[in-house]
Amino acid sequence: MSGMSIPAVPPAQTMQKLQLNPTAQEEADRQAAQTSAEGREIVRQSDSFSFSQEDEASSLLERMIEAQKKAKEQKEKFRIPQNTRYGDRAIEAYARLARARRQTDVSAAASYARRQISQLKVAKRRDIKNADRIQATINQLQKAVTRAGKKKRDLEREQLTEVRRRRMEEKKNFREARRLRQELRRKQALRFIREKGYIKEAEIDNRHQEQMAIARAEYQAQLEKLGAAGDTPAVQQYVAQMAADGSAPMPTPELSIEA
Repeated sequence: MSGMSIPAVPPAQTMQKLQLNPTAQEEADRQAAQTSAEGREIVRQSDSFSFSQEDEASSLLERMIEAQKKAKEQKEKFRIPQNTRYGDRAIEAYARLARARRQTDVSAAASYARRQISQLKVAKRRDIKNADRIQATINQLQKAVTRAGKKKRDLEREQLTEVRRRRMEEKKNFREARRLRQELRRKQALRFIREKGYIKEAEIDNRHQEQMAIARAEYQAQLEKLGAAGDTPAVQQYVAQMAADGSAPMPTPELSIEA
């Protein structure tokens, strides 16, 4: 018995500390878990707020882009093309008229000419310097509308001639059918030549208007120089000489081919 050693019993204070340590550990773990949960909630709310802001910004940007697009479309709808080659519109109208093979195509060509007339009337009030060229183009387009009506009547007569020709073939009257075919081809050939003449007329008139515009600009420049020089007898004599020589631009002749 004397050889065995008995372990020393820890003091009461030490036992109390050992008994309190598990409770403190649990409390620390609970607080840590609570802190972690609160942190995750804050992060989640922050992410949700960030996503909400991004969605709102994206939606606002899309609305702005859509509004700009609509404003641009509205502006383009009423925009007048800044093209001073006004005569090209009459040439295009006659080209469409020449390509028309049916009455619906002719009506579309006439509608194009009417739209161009409406645009040019507005452009004439804004582009004062080219008012004469614009008016000449308007005159050509108005004739194109009239000629479109004539072509519709020609096509209708040609269709009636073709119906008569087929009827003669059904009745075995081949001589009359042949005569009607020749008459139809002759009318179509004459119409084809006439429509090509319309385009040529518009091209010639366009070149003439360009030359007249250049002459008017040169004449205006000379008048401005003379105005700067002062109203002297020499200047008056020079202006009178220009008028006598025909240097001043003459009234624009109107070209026309028989409709």
